[in-house]
Amino acid sequence: DLEIGLQLIDGKILYADGTVLKAWCNTFKKMYPYEIEYLKEFLQKNSKNKELWVKLQKYYNNNEADDSLKEELQEILNELEYNLNSDGIYLLKLSLKSSKDFKKVLERIKHMEENISGENSVSIIDPEARHMPDKSGNMGLNYNYQTVTDDKYGFRIAHYVTNHSNDQKEAKKLVDMTTQRLHTDKFTICFDNGYWDVKILKSINQTNTRVVIPDDTDASRKKKKIKNKNQSGKRQEIVEKQKNTNKKLKNKSKRIKKHEFKYDGKSDTFKCPKTKELFTVTDIVTITGVKKKKYTCEYCISCSHKNNCTSQYRRIFYEIYDSDIEGIRRFYYSDEGQEIYSKRGHYAETSFAVLLESRNFRGLKTKGLKNTNNELTLSEIHHNIKKFEKHTTNKFLKLILNNIK
Repeated sequence: DLEIGLQLIDGKILYADGTVLKAWCNTFKKMYPYEIEYLKEFLQKNSKNKELWVKLQKYYNNNEADDSLKEELQEILNELEYNLNSDGIYLLKLSLKSSKDFKKVLERIKHMEENISGENSVSIIDPEARHMPDKSGNMGLNYNYQTVTDDKYGFRIAHYVTNHSNDQKEAKKLVDMTTQRLHTDKFTICFDNGYWDVKILKSINQTNTRVVIPDDTDASRKKKKIKNKNQSGKRQEIVEKQKNTNKKLKNKSKRIKKHEFKYDGKSDTFKCPKTKELFTVTDIVTITGVKKKKYTCEYCISCSHKNNCTSQYRRIFYEIYDSDIEGIRRFYYSDEGQEIYSKRGHYAETSFAVLLESRNFRGLKTKGLKNTNNELTLSEIHHNIKKFEKHTTNKFLKLILNNIK
């Protein structure tokens, strides 16, 4: 509210983005759901058997185990080794130390059970962390960090941490949080294609909020450009030689892919990459219960590139046909939408780079969603105070800091 009152926040154009942050736990300390269930049943069933419990305590914790005790417990030990990994055995040993530790282990098992997702393993250190790939594509236990940034001076409007592995379901929550902070839903928010979810985008489009987001076709075309740009110098030559060799060996022409047909959002047409002929809408068809636009071109029948493209004539089915989604797509391809999206990299990505490089943030230092949200809230306060320092006088900054203190 203070930033809005001082006109440091414009609140008209906002940029949302997410990044993966490494969780504060060991990736290899984990248990699978069947192991968790077995350990829970074993503790509840055998903790009441005092004779067996004392023998297990002697064997695991008191270093008083002899050959006779090991032989006596051999059947149970074999069963434990078969059903539990080393981390499950560690929790069992911990539960044998005292009644207090026993309760702690049961609480941890309960926490792990609450965070079971399908047949995926659960961390015994931070059960709320999830297996997801980072920016480099390396799989690990991470959290997904979502933010909204204002375009005027780069102030952070909203943020939160989630353990969802992708961004598809996050657009609605980001918009709701932003509406609450700005006290209005009249703003334009820019997302990347990772947030593309038809139901959520439709619900947002029915409010006063405008969305700028590329569709799947435009996103795949941009990814192709980035991939080709990265394959430079010798690497590019090697790739090209390999492609030519494969073509000769297979003696087969390569089909022209959909993303090579350039889409023009203003005229709602596709342009052929070879002949520059236009593909226009000829029908709206239903495929597996979903309405899609069908684009065709009359020139295909007599085209000299037909053997490399199609057997009869090329048909392009374009995403889901819906009035709200069509409006979002048209706005993205408009001059205003393209101008807004061209600035997304600066406002959405730069703040993460500043957090990682300038402020030496190398990963989370707390565990669980609640604690990680608190940790990153302090980081965002730091970010906004830095912005205050840059765009206000020192006297006013001291007044703000005294009020915060």
